Amino acid sequence: MFETFAPRAVHTLLVLWLVFTAGSVQAQAAEEIAAEARGLLSVTLDRARAVLMDVPAFGDWFPSLDAWTVLARSNAGFRVHGRHALPWPIRDRDYVVDYRWRDGADGSFELVAQARADGPPPKPRVIRLDVLESRWHLKPVEGGTRVAYTVRFLPRGNLPRWLEGRSWQQESWRLIDALEREIDRRAREAAL
Repeated sequence: MFETFAPRAVHTLLVLWLVFTAGSVQAQAAEEIAAEARGLLSVTLDRARAVLMDVPAFGDWFPSLDAWTVLARSNAGFRVHGRHALPWPIRDRDYVVDYRWRDGADGSFELVAQARADGPPPKPRVIRLDVLESRWHLKPVEGGTRVAYTVRFLPRGNLPRWLEGRSWQQESWRLIDALEREIDRRAREAAL
C-alpha cells in the first residue's frame, strides 16, 4: 500500500509547494536574472568569431534549442526566433532577438542579442521571453581566446526564480562548451 501511496503523496506535496510559492514567484517576476560563464578557448579569435558570426547555424550546436529560424538579415545583423525545449513539467521558452556585432579597437569581438516584442507569436504552452539580452565577448590572449557569455532577462511563468536562474547559469556554461565543440568540429571538417 505504501508503494502506491508514495508517488501520489510526493506529487501532491510538489503541487502544494508550487501553489504556495506561485505568489512569491509572481512577486519576484520583475527581478532580473543574470548568468555568466567564462572560459579560455585554445584557438584564435578569428576561428571562434567565424562560428559566432554564422548565426543561421546556431540551431545546429546551441544546447536545448528545439527551433531556430532566421526571420530577417541585413548588413547590420540578424533577427531570429528561437525556442528552447525544456524538460517536463517546465514549459518551453522562446524569444525573438536581433543580433548585432562589433569589433573592438583592442582586437576583441562582441555579439549581442536583444529581445524584440514583435515576431511570430509563441506556440501554445510556450513562454515568451520578451526582455532578454545575451552577449558573447571574445578577446585574444596568449595561447588562445578568452570567451565570456552573459545573459540577462526577466523571468516569465511560474518557475521559481532560483531554479530558473540556476538553469540559465548551467546553460551558459554548456554554451561555452558547445562553442568549443563546434569550433573543433569545423576544424576537423576543414582538414578532410
